[in-house]
Amino acid sequence: MLKNELINNSIISVVLPAFNEEGNIVVIANKLAEVLNEYNYEVLFVDDGSTDKTVEIIKDISTKKQKY
Repeated sequence: MLKNELINNSIISVVLPAFNEEGNIVVIANKLAEVLNEYNYEVLFVDDGSTDKTVEIIKDISTKKQKY
């Protein structure tokens, strides 16, 4: 199997812990989409008990972008 075939058939998983990151979640999600757009990937946001709107923003992102 060629290297490019292996990369194209693989899934990149990015796991990001989030605690009160409402000002950063959209920025990092957009940057990851920009960098990883040619690959199969998933982004797993793990909320660590945020008291701000982090969870709501993550839910909003996940409904708008199929690759998240």
